[in-house]
Amino acid sequence: GGHLMYYIVEIITGSPVSEKVMEIGQQLGMALLFTLMALAIYNDINRLIGG
Repeated sequence: GGHLMYYIVEIITGSPVSEKVMEIGQQLGMALLFTLMALAIYNDINRLIGG
């Protein structure tokens, strides 16, 4: 999924995305994924305890 975004940006701008930008994008994606996972786990535990 992320590579498709980089390809689309490359098509629009005419030049490939730099390695640094790809690295930052991957880090942001992982942070978002971990945040969503933590929220889901928190909600699951809250429902188990709270009824």
